[in-house]
Order: sequence, then structure tokens, then C-alpha cells
Amino acid sequence: IKEKYLSIPTFEKIEIEHVTELTDAQWKELKKGSFHFDMLTKIHERNNKIKNKIIDLVKTRKKVLYFGSSVSQAVGMSRILEANEINSVAITADTNTSARREYIKIFNDKKSNEIEVMCNYNVLSTGFDSPKIDTILIARPTSLISYQQMVGRGLRGTEFGGTSECLIITVKENIRKHNGERAIFGNEDYQR
Repeated sequence: IKEKYLSIPTFEKIEIEHVTELTDAQWKELKKGSFHFDMLTKIHERNNKIKNKIIDLVKTRKKVLYFGSSVSQAVGMSRILEANEINSVAITADTNTSARREYIKIFNDKKSNEIEVMCNYNVLSTGFDSPKIDTILIARPTSLISYQQMVGRGLRGTEFGGTSECLIITVKENIRKHNGERAIFGNEDYQR
């Protein structure tokens, strides 16, 4: 950080009050890492808080990379942002390669605000280079390793053509087993 190879990270949370309760079978899938979080797309409070945060962010931030909890949630959030006059695009595994390349090129253009928010699910956490990202919003439960990879997308410092600082915002889920045990995800391990 001192040598400006890395940007200075600042961390914030979006706390979700809604309790998502899992069955024993779902909890086992969660622990194995094979659980799909489609149910999170239906939580109005969650989506509203995320949307409102992004609307506030684009007033002062230039390039926001958003990690959704599912394909439908990433695509849906991009559409919601567009409806709120925020230039957004969604990239998923189904996005055509040439379209993906073009979206990233536009997003990387520091003079352009044609794409302010790039939403994705499970695509842009590795092998993706966009030095001017100044905000990462992680809206999906994840492992510590995946969380570190997502955070890393925004930490390229000015010595490598990046930013001096990066805001990392994580949605803190309230996912519990039916007995009340709360699930711990990568962001909480990372902060320890």
C-alpha cells in the first residue's frame, strides 16, 4: 500500500435484518459449498437496500463492480439500476464472448460513464482486469478464498494504473439454520 502497488481498502456493510432460514438439507449443502442462493433474490428489503446503496454510490464513485447472489439477481439488479437511470450491464456465463469483451472495454474507459455499474454472477472474480474500479459491492455469500478474489478486483494501486483507494461493501446476510445457528461467510473470516 505504501508503495502504491495496492489501493487502500475501506470496508462497509449492508446489514440484512430478514432471517433466511435453511432446512437441514440446505444447511448441509451450504457447508459443502454447493448451495444456490436463488432464495435471496426474493427478499425485497435486501434488494432495496442494495439498489439504494448503488444509487448513492454512483453520485461520487466512477466504476462499481457488483457481485450478485445468482444470475437472475445480477441481471435483475442491472435492470433495476437502468430503470433508475444508472448505466449498468450484467455479465453472466451466458453472455456472448464478444459482448463481454465490449462491455469490459467500455467499463474500463476512464473517461466514459456509459457503464457505471457492472453486475455479474460468478464470472468476474478471477481473470478479469479493470484497474479503475473504485468500488466493489459483494452481494453474495461466499467462501474466504472467493471473497479475497472479489476484493482483489478493486485493489490495483496507482503504480499499476489503478486507484488510490477502493470501497469494499459487503452484504451481511442473516442466514440461519432452523435451530438459530448463523452461517458465517468469507467476508467475516476476512475481517478477523
